[in-house]
Amino acid sequence: DPAELSLPVVFMHGEESFVTPADQMELTRQVFPNARFVALAGAGHHLMIDRPVEFTNLLRGVLQGSL
Repeated sequence: DPAELSLPVVFMHGEESFVTPADQMELTRQVFPNARFVALAGAGHHLMIDRPVEFTNLLRGVLQGSL
């Protein structure tokens, strides 16, 4: 059951992604009530390539527990 997950779940989305629309990501996030949804402006489907600094900062925040 996704509601029982105790680990952090963050859905990262590139606002310019044509592969996975933002509304679909938000619907998926709703299955995980404790999850966060973060959209990166100017990024497509490959966040780590399109916005490497922002992606790294978000990932670092998740791993350090501050996001």
